[in-house]
Amino acid sequence: MSKAVFFDRDGTLINYIPYLHRTTQVKILPHVYPALRLLKKAGFKLFVVTNQAGVAHGFFKEEDVLKVNHYISNQLQLYDCYIDGWYYCPHHPYAKILDYKVRCDCRKPNSGMLVKASLEHNVDLSRSFIVGDRMIDLIAGQVKGCDGLLVLTGLGMNEFRSNHPLPESFISLLSAARWITHHARGI
Repeated sequence: MSKAVFFDRDGTLINYIPYLHRTTQVKILPHVYPALRLLKKAGFKLFVVTNQAGVAHGFFKEEDVLKVNHYISNQLQLYDCYIDGWYYCPHHPYAKILDYKVRCDCRKPNSGMLVKASLEHNVDLSRSFIVGDRMIDLIAGQVKGCDGLLVLTGLGMNEFRSNHPLPESFISLLSAARWITHHARGI
């Protein structure tokens, strides 16, 4: 079975803008390209797991999520960075759009997106990591045995200031990737 790193999207890989849904809003964060290349070189599969409640609230459509994900994927590929799978949850328990008003297992902090990725790509979650800018990202992985790392980008600094005990925290995705490769040698 493979080892993997799961990433939140907004605030971890790209700038954080509430309910981002246009490709023109996307800005890849500094250090993302070398971080992804380092992890890939170390033998990790890479996945994006993102809550997209804007769909459930009627702010944008699932096609918009897919367009943004495709755009990010293309931007990453220009710099030799490849994501093995993209997973998103369009649900919210208090949704405006009734079809999406669901208490699902995929919405973080639940771990349904990670479980789906692990089944589809033969990933051992106990040998894997999750990186995000919010505690709900880390909890989604930790309940399935993944080590969780907080990046201080996006909403990360707010999470860092308000949570105790503090999780492993990093100023950038590159510093988190270096930590992962160092600590995963024995896996």
